[in-house]
Amino acid sequence: MVAQRINLRITFDGRVLLRSSFDKGIILIGRGSEADVLLPSDRVSRSHCQLELVGDSCILQDLGSLHGTRVNGVRIDRHILVAGDSIQIDDFAVWVELVPKCDETAADRQLIQDRPTLR
Repeated sequence: MVAQRINLRITFDGRVLLRSSFDKGIILIGRGSEADVLLPSDRVSRSHCQLELVGDSCILQDLGSLHGTRVNGVRIDRHILVAGDSIQIDDFAVWVELVPKCDETAADRQLIQDRPTLR
């Protein structure tokens, strides 16, 4: 399976704040205007971390953020995500699902947004 899209679900304090889907190779997460996913917190760096599709894998990389990026509670610099991993950025929890292009449904297409933001 070669992943063609990344589905993201972001929660804060147990509430789902964002569900979105991306079909680009690199997704920037941060609080800056250039971020693909904006997280409104002073503890989130402008360019905090990125997700990158590489073949059938998704690599999470912290971009030198002050407060760090954690996977399953452990601070990381770079991590190859596996099913069930939980990403923590400040008080936000992020779950990633890799979806092959052929698995796309009409409901999935409704998730696609140009630039989601949590404001």
